[in-house]
Amino acid sequence: MLQRLVAFDTTSRNSNLDLIKYIQSYLDDFGVASTLVPNAEGTKANLFASIGPDAEGGIVLSGHTDVVPVDGQPWTTDPWTLSDKGDGNLYARGTCDMKGFIAVALSHVPAFQRARLKVPLHFAFSYDEEIGCLGGDRLPGRPGAGREAFGQRAEPQGRDRRRADHDGRGERPECRRRHHRHLHRC
Repeated sequence: MLQRLVAFDTTSRNSNLDLIKYIQSYLDDFGVASTLVPNAEGTKANLFASIGPDAEGGIVLSGHTDVVPVDGQPWTTDPWTLSDKGDGNLYARGTCDMKGFIAVALSHVPAFQRARLKVPLHFAFSYDEEIGCLGGDRLPGRPGAGREAFGQRAEPQGRDRRRADHDGRGERPECRRRHHRHLHRC
């Protein structure tokens, strides 16, 4: 799954539709319906899907599909091809932020379906996080859903990954607010 996801060049200046449609097709193969919410131009989309009981709350696995540009960076391998350099790590643009998390979450769809979930499990994959969390506000809320949703977003936030525009927790404040609002709409 990770090999396929990193092969999509979803640099924030590009469309993410090929990746989103791939994920939608993958979910369709398991009978999981999903909702796409496009941007105003129709060039990008968020994806929202749920597994489990039709109930309020649940758990949201949230991630963004865009990546930062590779322009001017000294890549020694193709950034859109998953590479194993023999050091125990896999390299490609987006492996850590956030296509790795999305791949892990999606690879567990069969197990989630077999589990007797007591609460729904939601997937919420957005666009344009890297340029200001523009897609997060367009993720759909579940109609009638309550405030009990718990969200997990595996954004890497170690000190070595912080950028100058991040706050003390390693996350842009506007992204944290938008993410928080979304979880309370789910």
